[in-house]
Amino acid sequence: MKRIKFNIGIKIIGLLFVLLVTAIAGNLFGVISIKNMNERTETISGQCMKAVSLLAETSRNVERVQKFVNKSMHSRSSDDSSTTDSSDNDTENITSEIINVNNAFTELEELISSFSNSEMIQALADYKEEYETYVTSLSETFSNQGQELNLSGDENNSGSNDKPKEKCRKNQSFCR
Repeated sequence: MKRIKFNIGIKIIGLLFVLLVTAIAGNLFGVISIKNMNERTETISGQCMKAVSLLAETSRNVERVQKFVNKSMHSRSSDDSSTTDSSDNDTENITSEIINVNNAFTELEELISSFSNSEMIQALADYKEEYETYVTSLSETFSNQGQELNLSGDENNSGSNDKPKEKCRKNQSFCR
């Protein structure tokens, strides 16, 4: 009888040990899973904040382009001979801002493509298409007034359309 009680006691202690080890392992896996989820959440949150800041930067640059365009158009409408230097400076500012926006779009495309979200990718494509239409309209307006916007970023290029293709960045449709 003692022997049976002893065997039952050993089995109970063994089962309690297995139960304790299983509970500890479950808690350990839970903590590791939560830690991994927190790291992924922080990474996604950081990427989203970067995307938002890039969108805000793009928006600011587009507003600056419009400001320089308005200033340039105003100075062209006046007959003052000193506005030629100002107009050239405005054209350089416009070109610089357009190149900044192009770079921001490239960076934004890379970031958004890492999300693998088709809706975000489509929204960015629509936004970029509208912007490209805007820049094309600006280029045509300046061309009609006898000036070319240098959208390749090449300072030695005086506005001719024979820009070298290797100067243009990947996915940058503004280089012709």
